[in-house]
Amino acid sequence: MKTFVINLKRSQERRKHIEGQLSTLGIQFEIIDAVDGSELSEETINNFKNIRKAAYPKKDRRAWDVSDGVIGCALSHLKAYQEIINRDIEISIILEDDAALSKGLLKLYDPLLINRIKNIHNLDILQLAAVKQHFAYLPQLKYRGRQKIAEGM
Repeated sequence: MKTFVINLKRSQERRKHIEGQLSTLGIQFEIIDAVDGSELSEETINNFKNIRKAAYPKKDRRAWDVSDGVIGCALSHLKAYQEIINRDIEISIILEDDAALSKGLLKLYDPLLINRIKNIHNLDILQLAAVKQHFAYLPQLKYRGRQKIAEGM
């Protein structure tokens, strides 16, 4: 399974940290250069916020008035998704450079588990994170809530 790590070029300490964790686990990976929110044009920022505003018209301002860094992070994930599509990669893992990894991550590299998750839950994207539903970036995706997919996950 292909593993991508999103990392800002200027965040070398975070890069070294995630590289160390992945090396310890024996996981090969590829770096995706993150989109730096501090370098985004005002137009890009406003477009992103307007899309969020339209998606969450009745939510409070926190749902769409996000920081430039959050926008950069979201665009970085979209960049990673585009790379997966361009290379016709069926299954991959995308990690942020500040992820805290454990040996439990290795379970996701088990093809039997991945196929079971895909077949049972009919998912295209499985997000392992502490993110609340109303902060999802793509409101057209159905939020299924928290579910146990394997022991310890």
